[in-house]
Amino acid sequence: GGDGGRVARGAMAEAVVREAWAVLARDVPVCTTALAAGRVSDALAVDPLASSFVAALAFAAFCWAASLPSRDYSWTDRLWSITPAVFAITFAVAGGGRNVRLTVVALLPALWAARLTFNFWRKGGYTLAGEDYRWGWLQRNWITSAVPWQLFNLLFIALYQHVLLWLLVAPAWLVWRRDSATAGADAPLTAAECAAMVAFLLALLLETAADEQQWVFQEAKHGKAPRHAEHEADYERGFLTRGLWAWSRHPNFFAEQAQWWCYWAFAAATMAAGKGAAGSLGDAAAQALPFALGPLLLTLLFQGSTWLTELITCSKYPQYATYQSLTSRLIPLPPTDSMPDAAYPAARRAKQA
Repeated sequence: GGDGGRVARGAMAEAVVREAWAVLARDVPVCTTALAAGRVSDALAVDPLASSFVAALAFAAFCWAASLPSRDYSWTDRLWSITPAVFAITFAVAGGGRNVRLTVVALLPALWAARLTFNFWRKGGYTLAGEDYRWGWLQRNWITSAVPWQLFNLLFIALYQHVLLWLLVAPAWLVWRRDSATAGADAPLTAAECAAMVAFLLALLLETAADEQQWVFQEAKHGKAPRHAEHEADYERGFLTRGLWAWSRHPNFFAEQAQWWCYWAFAAATMAAGKGAAGSLGDAAAQALPFALGPLLLTLLFQGSTWLTELITCSKYPQYATYQSLTSRLIPLPPTDSMPDAAYPAARRAKQA
């Protein structure tokens, strides 16, 4: 019956979590000990769930240590687009390149990483002057004392965010686990797997287009590129409201979250494929549900960061509140009305600039 099915699915999910915890408890100490002794090959020989987790902790330690002398708190931001690809490649290498599914779970984060790294680079994110403005705002307005700020730096900026990045890629372990159980047998991708992969790529294209529209607008707004007549009202008000940004105030944020939910969905579909004709997509999704923690935490993180971003933006641009009332926050939806023409005195425009 229904209750029996729910109990069985819950038991399957619990079994996967127990297995993952056992792997971490067994192999993380082995991996760290081997690295400390300089035995890199031994460190990489452990379960990739453990070796990738140790890598996440190492990245976190580096970012925290680098922030102390530099007083720059965007080291995690600089690695944000890189480390998930490193973690994903770890699973593919552990599988020996035997399986198209492991290639997919490595390739998707690599494409995501290439796009995001390029976008971050062209905005100057890899310079020491490229610190995220929100960290400075938090220091000035909310966490003003040195000790609480350094605790926030260690526990949230460095540690939590790197563990989150690892959790985003952790569903790849389910694919690697299935590959190990089938000794690399490479059956064709199922329709569900293909759908998840295509959805990821579509979200990637959406984020690429949204970021490109914002880049072109900002370059023109700051006099670094030619202006476009259709954006004159937006130049006046100070922010973009056309193109994809007429349908969502943050289409890039929406697409970013969608990609990682699709990544998790691919892993769930792979688990169903591993059971052959007896594989139920619902059972596989339930079994993979604990590994949705990564995209879930990312979604929650974006709720907070979007709120903070808009709080700061509203303080800079008077018409942003009108934009908020007319345009969907994240999910692209038709706007309820068009933005009114901006007409600001030169003094106000100069102040905003």
